[in-house]
Amino acid sequence: MTRQVSGGPRSDARGKATGGARYSQDHYPRGMLHGVVVRSPHPKATIARMDLSPACAVSGVVTVLGPDDVPGGLFGDVVHDEPLLARGAVRYAGEPVALVAGETIAAAQAGAAAIAPEYEPQAAVVDLAEAIRPDAPDAVTGEANIGEPSIVERGDVESAFASAHTIVETVITSQRVHQGYIELRCALAEIADDGRLIVTMTSQAPFLVRKTLSRLLDLPMTKVVVRVPAFGGGFGGKLHDGMAPYAAVLALASGRPVQVVSSREEEMQASNPRENSIVKLTSAVTADGHIVGRRCDAYFDSGAYTCDTPYITSMGAMQACGPYAVDAVDAAIYPVRTNTQATGSFRAPSGPQMAFANETHMDDIAERLGLDRLELRRRNFMRPGSSGPTGQVVEAPSIETCLAKVERRVEAWRAEAPVHDAPTRRRGYGIACTWWFVAPSFSGANVKVNEDATVTVFTGATEIGTGAVVMGVVQLVADELGISPDRVSLVCADTDAAPADMGSDGSRTLYGVGNAVLTATSEVTTILAEAAADELEASARDMVFADGRVHVAGSPDRGLAFGDVVTKASADGGPVVGAGRFQSAVVPIEDGCARSMLIPAFNEPTFHCHGVEIEVDAELGSVDVLRYAAAHDTGPIVSAAGVKGQIEGGIVQGIGHALYEEMLVDEDGLTRNGNLVDYRLPTIADLPGEIVILPVEDFPSVNGPRGLKGIGEAPVILPAATLASAIRDALGVRPTELPLTAERIAALVDARSLDTKPV
Repeated sequence: MTRQVSGGPRSDARGKATGGARYSQDHYPRGMLHGVVVRSPHPKATIARMDLSPACAVSGVVTVLGPDDVPGGLFGDVVHDEPLLARGAVRYAGEPVALVAGETIAAAQAGAAAIAPEYEPQAAVVDLAEAIRPDAPDAVTGEANIGEPSIVERGDVESAFASAHTIVETVITSQRVHQGYIELRCALAEIADDGRLIVTMTSQAPFLVRKTLSRLLDLPMTKVVVRVPAFGGGFGGKLHDGMAPYAAVLALASGRPVQVVSSREEEMQASNPRENSIVKLTSAVTADGHIVGRRCDAYFDSGAYTCDTPYITSMGAMQACGPYAVDAVDAAIYPVRTNTQATGSFRAPSGPQMAFANETHMDDIAERLGLDRLELRRRNFMRPGSSGPTGQVVEAPSIETCLAKVERRVEAWRAEAPVHDAPTRRRGYGIACTWWFVAPSFSGANVKVNEDATVTVFTGATEIGTGAVVMGVVQLVADELGISPDRVSLVCADTDAAPADMGSDGSRTLYGVGNAVLTATSEVTTILAEAAADELEASARDMVFADGRVHVAGSPDRGLAFGDVVTKASADGGPVVGAGRFQSAVVPIEDGCARSMLIPAFNEPTFHCHGVEIEVDAELGSVDVLRYAAAHDTGPIVSAAGVKGQIEGGIVQGIGHALYEEMLVDEDGLTRNGNLVDYRLPTIADLPGEIVILPVEDFPSVNGPRGLKGIGEAPVILPAATLASAIRDALGVRPTELPLTAERIAALVDARSLDTKPV
């Protein structure tokens, strides 16, 4: 059987563009209460006393809950260590201590303000550098601040360093940054007539939320339903339970629907942003520039609770060498407790700071040896058969192809560059490389052909704005059946109506769901091909699905309308349905080289290279991003518009991370810039004048549907490293601290006493 590839717009575009789409906050069932979370103002303290009665006396307040009124179990993505409400002590400013539900949001807020717990503050540690000092106070009393690291040990590192021509060390620091989603976290909890807990919320992983609520509230999973309506951005920040536990316990206590919405200040003070870090790379290098040994010691700020940190430290260890083949590796990525909000997943967790460290380190090595920076990279790239840090065999790395595409574009820009009259304006060109992966996990899908020859796809995956579901999944099904995408509809992100899915994260959505959908659709096409073949007196193997018809290969006129085939198949054997499931295969690694590694290998490794042209003012330190090029190892593309949107969006988000964004935490553990006025997100004025997308489709994945690979996360990894490379090229200074603010760049120039002759 063969199919015809089709094309079409994303099905959710009109609703989002016109305002017709209904988000979580747009759901207002009759009798709904508004919930508010009471939070600690202290980073570390014991709770001496908390009187809830003043809140109960506030007009319009319906329900008030303290620690003794909610389940006492702990929750968390990896380790169950976080209480629903703090019991006896708080670990960070912003930690929940009580809940209030009222008839109006004003009543609930007044009730929350009436609760005035008495705290006994304790010595806290809110700074990562301070937390790793031997004399630092315990962030969690009785526990060491530095936790069990993710470790990779492979090869003879000691011998590599002992015999090296030179040893180069690079230390970088990165900041804490927020995911910057516009839609606030929200959850609406209702108790259905049959006793089920129905939660409507912003979630990238509704099945994981269902699992948490089931365990935390001691309810069977069949009694918990999580539904995700239109979604206003997540970038990893909505992989967690969000407001769901608070809305759920308030709804169970009050017997009424309860909606809890996080304010912007709460998002910045008590969510799960990207971790700040300190990364030290040390390499043993031969005289001709080959890296024969690598040590990596890094500290990631996990905040007060574990959250995603074990996954993130694992991914950091896998990034200890970047896209370069190093036979002897000793990497340790340490989680560090501080009295701040727990950090968590943000698009390509650990990727931006590890790429910044790796690419700064490569430029340091090139400078030390007097080698061209790109030639040094080529000498060390992974090649077919190379080993990753844990010994996995990399069969078809595309990094040389990616670099070549970007290098050609950057060199053309350099040749076109004008000479400036302004003595302090310098033009610079940067290139950086990395590798990434597709997160391994499970997906399921059902495909049903309706009586009118339309098709409904059921999947547990959430459409989080990437288009992976509404464009990618729809496109795959339409292509397989030879029908227009507008004939395909979706039922998704509903734990009661669709097969389970791990979640929309890790660049895996279309990879995982796509495989499940292709299996399910294959069952459907088999049924339909047999029905058509019977009618046409041909072989089912010769059936072609194209242009809304099913015809015999080589004889387009000898065929039937798709709807007629559906009618015949249904009459012959009943409803036309298919089911599919997918689970990523385990990637072999070298025995004994990985410890405390939740991700010990990169499933379906992908390779990427970015280049940039900038102008930087040597006096002011300000950076203008002129042109940007991005080569990405996509594999065969299902939706060109979807890929373009993901790469462009990731570049812009990465530019914000590189140049502007930083959560400023004061000595009291409070985020000083806890709003989107003082927290500097990139705007349209900050975009490059030109963004060039250079997809690399010639290296299909082994297991991805149609050979495609994940592209959701990789574009955000490289902007910081690429821009730092360009600043170094323009000014001759060496940025090692993110973000690359004008103040920091100007300070580097002052320290270097730069000669400001015209370019």
